[in-house]
Amino acid sequence: MSEFEHVKCDPMRRIIYVSGDFCQKMADEFLMTVHEVDSIDAPFTVFLSSLGGCVHALLTMVDAVHACRNATICVATGKAFSCGALFLQAFDVRLVTPSTDFMMHSAQIGVESELPRLDRRMRHMMAQEDKVISFVSERTGIPRLQIKDDCERELWLLGKEIVEAGYADGAFEPVKDRTEKREAISAQDACELIKTLLAIPTPEDIADDDEELKPDPHLA
Repeated sequence: MSEFEHVKCDPMRRIIYVSGDFCQKMADEFLMTVHEVDSIDAPFTVFLSSLGGCVHALLTMVDAVHACRNATICVATGKAFSCGALFLQAFDVRLVTPSTDFMMHSAQIGVESELPRLDRRMRHMMAQEDKVISFVSERTGIPRLQIKDDCERELWLLGKEIVEAGYADGAFEPVKDRTEKREAISAQDACELIKTLLAIPTPEDIADDDEELKPDPHLA
C-alpha cells in the first residue's frame, strides 16, 4: 500500500484513503494518487474522514475528481465536516457509513487584513462560496437557495439523515453479517493473540540484530 501523510492508496483494491485537514499537502498527494489510479480503466473508491480545512485545497481536489475518466465512488466515514462534506458531493456515487457525522457551514474568514484588503477578500470568498454552492446544486439537484440556507444555519446530519437530505446517495453498511456463526474467541485468547502478534519482529528489529552480529573491524 502506497501512502503519504494524508492520502494512502491500495492499488490492488483501487481504494484511496483520505484523512485529516484539507491543505495544500493533501491536495498535492491526492492529485498524484488519483491520476495514477485513474490511469487504469475501472471505477475506484475514496474513503473520506475529515474535519474540513482550506477551500483552495478542496477546489483542487474537486477539479481532480471531475476530471477523472472512470466512475468515482466516495464513502464518508466518521466525519465529513465543512470541506469534507463538500468534497463528498464531487463524486459520481456518494455513500456514508451509519455513524458518519456531516456538517456544512458558510465560508469563514479572518480579520487580520486592512479594511480595503478585507473588503476585496470578502468579495473573493463570496465568489468562491457561490462556485461551491453551484457545483453542489448541480450534483445533488438541491436548489441553490436551500444549500445556501443549510450552510448559513450550519447544517448537522448523522448517518441516514445525510441520505434523506440529498447529500448522499446511500448508506454503506458493513459486509459482515453479525448474525452468522463464526469461531468465538475469549478475552484471554484475544490477549494471547495480541501478545503473539506484538512479539513478531519487525524488519527494523531484524536489521538491528544483523548489525549487532557484524564483527567489530577494530577487533580484527
